[in-house]
Amino acid sequence: MVARQNGTASSTVWLLSNGNCQALGHLQQDIAETSTVVSETPNYVTASMIRSQMWKVSFMSAEVYKRIRSIPSLSWNEFERVSSELDTWRQELSGGLQLQALASHNNGLPPEQRRGLLQVHMVYLENRMLLFQHFLQRHTESKLLQMNANTRQIYAAFAHQLAWIISIIYLDKWPFVRNWLVIEMPSKSWSALVASLITLGVSATVTATNSFPDNCNASCQASIERALAQEQAGWVSANVSSDSFYANPANISDYAAGDIVRWEDVPSQQYTTVGYDTPPATTLSRFLYMSEDIDGNPIPASAFLLLPFTNQDGSGKPLRTVVWTHGTAGITRQCAPSNNKGLYYEWEGPFALVQQGYAVIAPDYAGQGSDIPMGFMYESGALHALDVSFALQAVRSRLQDRITHEWVVVGHSEGGMTAWRVNEREKRNATGGFLGAVSGAPALRPLSLIPQSWRLAGDGPVHDVVSIFVLQSISRLFPSIKVENYVSDIVASRIPIAQQGCLGTGSTIYGNLTLPQLYKNISWINRPDVIEWQQSYNGAGTHELAAPMLVLQGTADELVYANLTEWDYDQTCSTFPSSVMQLYIYPDLNHDFAFIAGQAQYLPWIRDRFENVSLSAACNKTTVTVSGPV
Repeated sequence: MVARQNGTASSTVWLLSNGNCQALGHLQQDIAETSTVVSETPNYVTASMIRSQMWKVSFMSAEVYKRIRSIPSLSWNEFERVSSELDTWRQELSGGLQLQALASHNNGLPPEQRRGLLQVHMVYLENRMLLFQHFLQRHTESKLLQMNANTRQIYAAFAHQLAWIISIIYLDKWPFVRNWLVIEMPSKSWSALVASLITLGVSATVTATNSFPDNCNASCQASIERALAQEQAGWVSANVSSDSFYANPANISDYAAGDIVRWEDVPSQQYTTVGYDTPPATTLSRFLYMSEDIDGNPIPASAFLLLPFTNQDGSGKPLRTVVWTHGTAGITRQCAPSNNKGLYYEWEGPFALVQQGYAVIAPDYAGQGSDIPMGFMYESGALHALDVSFALQAVRSRLQDRITHEWVVVGHSEGGMTAWRVNEREKRNATGGFLGAVSGAPALRPLSLIPQSWRLAGDGPVHDVVSIFVLQSISRLFPSIKVENYVSDIVASRIPIAQQGCLGTGSTIYGNLTLPQLYKNISWINRPDVIEWQQSYNGAGTHELAAPMLVLQGTADELVYANLTEWDYDQTCSTFPSSVMQLYIYPDLNHDFAFIAGQAQYLPWIRDRFENVSLSAACNKTTVTVSGPV
């Protein structure tokens, strides 16, 4: 084993690739047979020190963008000069703050400080790559050939460093989990750039991850790779199918609905959850429990529980209970919010709720995370409502008097539809203690939403991933419905890639397609078995509510249309005049923004339910008044 302590080590880029430790020198390439770098370790690294370095590289970012905007065609001399200025920052760092020191297992830094410094280096490297990208885009391939070997080696090394930092920060793996990176550029993906460098003799290891169809050009491929990389970086487990937490035990048939099959308290360090990006001083658990299918048979489902540091008044009273029902995440097991470092909707839902002092129970929905025969049933509100009830029962059995018996359900989009369905189900099959529901942009009737999105698109892009997800889910239930009979050849060729990711990847893959590019036959939307699916699995129809409900809807919602939400609201109110419903309409706000803005209304509304504040026994529709700008 070779330990580099001085000399060229300070100017050497250390990186890990496929289990081997490589060193790419800035002035020469040398290979060291080592797995540990012995380097200077700082006596202390303070938060202010990290902030100071981040300020410096942020200032450099501004300078780089300024140069790029002011110099349309960057000359070689200008490129070299700016590169030299950027390199001054790295050279002036103390040895213990250099990247090779942070790569050492024995650097002596707490994880959060190491992570902060790695993020500083990541911003610096992105500046270098942005400059390089700008230069390449404005010169011919021959200009790349004119570069000396040292320059090519430097930028190949920068790419490896970026991939390594991302793998450490976001995937928490050592060494590489993935050895590629997508650089955000209009016409050239990072994989293509690395391929050019390889052609020029640069030593680099690039693993092809996707086989793209002929209908996806370089720009299309770069966008998809970027979306998939971003989603994968947020996963706690790179492969849920091989994660023992989500696996069904051999005796799964012994469990009944509401039973806990497996419970895992996620460890924390200094009030920070390990492996997740949850708010400080919160406690996270995830659990596998039993829900039910449409026929009442027990099936496994996964969920998470997010607990605050204390309740609203700082006392030892039971925590008030809220069930969070998430919006569209994807359609595979991999897309479970419990497998996402930000629990998928972050401050749009679970984080905002837990910071109000609520115990937040959040089902993934059966088939996302858990392994069930038919797979995840997207937009199946009747099933999702079952998942809510039995997740609540499971947590009650675990926490007992630590949480209140009373509870509220809050959801958005697919989760808004679920919250509405929960309110309807509680009228028929009460779980007990139900106080009400908050339903944001409820996607109640997919067979009305989807055709409206097609009509509004005209000849342009539909921005539609939802209908593909719905069709795929329904096809698992009804063998007569075959996806390939309806989707276009473009969609059929891209489905295998979409299946590797979740909503972000699917939206990128399908979002820019027109209706003829999405479907060769749209008659599936009117099939009797599809209509049956919406009535039974989705639970569509006008039903009586068990408790008050607050509905939030933006007029500029591009996914759940305001006219359809208002129609469902009006139908419920006219059919059941004693319904206690409030509809808040947010002018000019889209799908997500309306729900975020609605926190000013729904958080006090939830508190009032727990404090027994009475509501008028009537329906009330309000268009909110915009307060700014002045």
